[in-house]
Amino acid sequence: MDIITINSIPRDWELIGGGSEADIYDVGDGRVAKIYKDWDSPGYAGGFSPDTMKDKFWEIQFKLLDMPDLPSEVIVPESLIAAPRGSVLGYFMPKIDDAVPLDKVYNDENCDATEKNLIVKALYRLLTAVHDCGAVIGDFVARDLAWNISTKSLVMYDGDSISFGEWKSGAFSLGSVDPNFLQFRTNNNGKEEAILDRPLTKESDWFAFLTICCRVYIGIDPYEVAHPKYDKTLCVKHGVSIFTKGVTFPDSMPDFKSVIPLALLREMFLAIVNGERKTPLPESVLNPGIYKKEEK
Repeated sequence: MDIITINSIPRDWELIGGGSEADIYDVGDGRVAKIYKDWDSPGYAGGFSPDTMKDKFWEIQFKLLDMPDLPSEVIVPESLIAAPRGSVLGYFMPKIDDAVPLDKVYNDENCDATEKNLIVKALYRLLTAVHDCGAVIGDFVARDLAWNISTKSLVMYDGDSISFGEWKSGAFSLGSVDPNFLQFRTNNNGKEEAILDRPLTKESDWFAFLTICCRVYIGIDPYEVAHPKYDKTLCVKHGVSIFTKGVTFPDSMPDFKSVIPLALLREMFLAIVNGERKTPLPESVLNPGIYKKEEK
């Protein structure tokens, strides 16, 4: 992989986004640059400790050079960006102009059942292909995905966070991560919090797949419900979900039994309520048939 050395961020690079660990720049030639923030940067907003971020900085110095050949849907480094002394600052990747963030697609009232079924099929193919490469997505969430409406294809950002070989990602998102991989503890403020108990695996990826599918069809993850006693962390801890009696749903949410395909709904119930895990999930989950209540 080519390594491009820079002394500082060029003035003609346009800052177009970013998060707690990096900034994203439009380079102007069909590429974007992801530049990681310094490990001790005050710009880190993710609640990470300096030691955690120092570990992250150390990891990217070598992980990006070891990236496996991932499916074309995954956006990965094309070339690395380094400081004059050699430390990796970030990387260049292609700019994707015609893809829409997945959450904007499935929350659009014009996104019908046919389109949502296509998205789920594409998610299944993407996850299967990543696993076939010997990699694990880990923090598999809708916010890292985009949908090309014209070509009906997925794009996955943050390919640098994928786990493979000795490189294990410690990131997770409550509501998509398999609760079997979490421990719960009371923090200094007396609030219950979740921490990752062990590295995420292909098994946890398939659980996350189910939660993304849930979002595609009804706009929320399975634990994103209102409970009189529990916040979301406690809902996850105690298994309170869309299947739990007495919970309250967002007003805009459709009846999940009438929109989530029956085969997929069955696997969600088995995983979330019964604790049954299948790795990989059978292709039968892509069956579009919907549960129809008999009229009396």
